[in-house]
Formats: sequence, structure tokens, C-alpha cells
Amino acid sequence: MGINISGADKVRLKARSFLVAPLIGSTGSGIALYHNPVTGQELKLPGAPEDIAWYIGKGFRPGPAPAGLVYTPDPDPMDDPIYNKNKPKATDGEISYVQQLEQRLAVLEGKNTEEKNIETALVEEQLPLF
Repeated sequence: MGINISGADKVRLKARSFLVAPLIGSTGSGIALYHNPVTGQELKLPGAPEDIAWYIGKGFRPGPAPAGLVYTPDPDPMDDPIYNKNKPKATDGEISYVQQLEQRLAVLEGKNTEEKNIETALVEEQLPLF
């Protein structure tokens, strides 16, 4: 069993004394088109024989989806006006409690900054390092 070389390859072989040609199957398995038979969503996935068996086992079918099966993605539930209308709102008690917490936090932050100012005021000169 020999290697079949075309006429153009023979000319290249005589000119360089070697021939570079890709090995059959060395480029990888490539990509295959699958579709979900329920939703019609088409996917480009690996097309090796073991991959085809895997995706068929997961429920996908090889090839494009039938013409009557059109994929429409599910809408985001957060964009639904009914969801936004029924979104829970804060009560007056919750709002006042949050305001009290913010006031306490402002007092604590103000107290911490005053202490820092006192500490920095005590150190007036740079001490030598060595």
C-alpha cells in the first residue's frame, strides 16, 4: 500500500525533496449541527463519533431543526411587568428602621474620624528611622 501523490505534489516534491501534507484526520473532529427536538434550538457542537453518541443520548438530534420548529428563547422573568407590579415594597416601619440605622452609622463614622484627628494631632514631628 503506497501513498498516492497528485501531479502538482510530484512537482513540489522534485523541487524541495520533501512534501508537507496534512495527515488525514489530524485536523480534529470538526463541528456538527444539532437541534433540540422539543424547542428547536440549534447548537454547533463537536462532531466526533463519541460526541455524536453523547449528544443523542442527551436528547439532541443531529442536523438542523425542521422548518416548522422555531426556537424562541424564554423571556427574562425580571422584565415581566406583572412581576414588577407584584414586587414586595418596604413598609413605613422598615423604612424608619433603616433610617435609624443610617443615623447610627453616621454617628459612629463621625466618632471614628474625630478619634483619628486627635491621634494625628499628637504626632507633630517625624521620628528618625535609623
